[in-house]
Amino acid sequence: MFKENFKNLKKLGVDTQSFEILRRYDYLYIDKTENIWNLINNGRIYFLSRPRRFGKSLLVSTLKELFKGNKELFKGLYIYDKWNWNKTYPVIQLSMSELTSETPDELKEDILVMIENIAEEKDIGLSEKGSYLIKFGQLIRTLSKISGSNVVILIDEYDKPITDNINNIDLAINIRKILQKFYGALKDVDEYIEFVFITGVSKFSKTSIFSGLNNLNDISLSNDYSTICGYTKDEFKRYFKDYLEIYCKNHGEESVESLIEAVDDWYDGYSWDGKNFVYNPYSILNLFTENIFDNYWFESGTPTFLLKLIEEKGNIEEDLLKPQVVNSSAFSSFKLKNLNLTSVLMQTGYLTIKKRKEFDRTYEYTLDIPNNEVKESLFTHILSMYTKRDDDEIIAIKHKMVRQIINLDNVGFNNNLSELLVEIPNLLHQNADDSYYHSIFIAWLSALRFRIDSEVLTNDGRIDSVLETEHFIAICEIKHDENLSHNILIKEALDQIKDKEYYMKYLKRDKRIIFLAIAFHDKKVKTAIEELH
Repeated sequence: MFKENFKNLKKLGVDTQSFEILRRYDYLYIDKTENIWNLINNGRIYFLSRPRRFGKSLLVSTLKELFKGNKELFKGLYIYDKWNWNKTYPVIQLSMSELTSETPDELKEDILVMIENIAEEKDIGLSEKGSYLIKFGQLIRTLSKISGSNVVILIDEYDKPITDNINNIDLAINIRKILQKFYGALKDVDEYIEFVFITGVSKFSKTSIFSGLNNLNDISLSNDYSTICGYTKDEFKRYFKDYLEIYCKNHGEESVESLIEAVDDWYDGYSWDGKNFVYNPYSILNLFTENIFDNYWFESGTPTFLLKLIEEKGNIEEDLLKPQVVNSSAFSSFKLKNLNLTSVLMQTGYLTIKKRKEFDRTYEYTLDIPNNEVKESLFTHILSMYTKRDDDEIIAIKHKMVRQIINLDNVGFNNNLSELLVEIPNLLHQNADDSYYHSIFIAWLSALRFRIDSEVLTNDGRIDSVLETEHFIAICEIKHDENLSHNILIKEALDQIKDKEYYMKYLKRDKRIIFLAIAFHDKKVKTAIEELH
């Protein structure tokens, strides 16, 4: 019934990043050609870092069709009546994700084959002998001379061979050296090049991989191009208007506005300048294709090296539960031998810029988790990693715990929390203090999809955590003391909530108010759940 209602709307291209296919077969395309027009008219050699599945490949594909002069594909778009369609350019498009990189020799051989295949497609004969570097330069020179125009170079996922081997540092470093020479070869043929656009996830310093491209313009954090990938709120409301209305009709949603609020919580919140925010395009397309809210982007492939890095270097409280304030150096410190967790989380899309302000003639950035999709999924994976349980088990426990809070089932809630705690390796309990147990508990609750405010100030104290759902507000107090029993700690926690009247500021919200006391002692936990009457 749902899909039947969508039969007269444009198809959604979840599985294609080809601009030609989207336009030729009448798929929905969100017009980004104004950004592209500004890009081409204000520079020549660009680099853009964005997380996976954020539209980088579609952007590259759009540039390819534009420079090739495929005018009919751009009819009705911003750039249609501004571009000189009488002028076309030869395009070399390289997708580095297609290369084998299990050894340096395999990578070199794959690059060579890729160059020779492009030459064959364009009916260009290359010299029989020569390295991949020599043949790359020869391809560009010959293509320019034959066409009478300079060449456009489009490189997608430039860093994939490196990040695929991030767990083998020596191999990753050797692969980086190969790619550094390859990209550096562009410098020797600069006079034959019209335009260069390079995309990737990681953002290495220019000196480490793009040393030969001295005039490279990194637009990753640029205000002017902050929305070149992803959907802005205006774009979402305009292009998905009919999809939103039909979704509301089929799901009995109160209004389009309430649905948009839910979509905001789940899939919005990404920003690279702290001012302009965008929705995750992959998740939005899947939402209206699958007809259900789910963690589409996260489940499409979380890099294992990131979870390993969180396990080795992560401080849940400092790195993930609290907003972080950093300077711009955090965005280019992707150092293979000493990966910076904050930098990796930012570049891979698990943290984003929520605010940017000028400080001492430079900028400082406030980073936080973008939205509920990332928060819920990330903490589920973290719990799975620490407890050695499958994600499916963690999700099942999560659903039980939500119902147990709603039903005031303290026995069940206590049992599930104890099960999870006992799985945490003993090493992590050493030197544990209040903040450690607070972090662990909040990580669990974050995975439960609660809206969490930590350390909330009141007139008479500070609440450890406030959990809010559609139906109730839970006021949490967490205690840890190896010298006091669980029962004493539980009583202290409940008395503190009641005596200090932490609940007063929430009485006007017309929701159930629940008191949740958590006591950690001797690596064990005890809970108490009460409702305010």
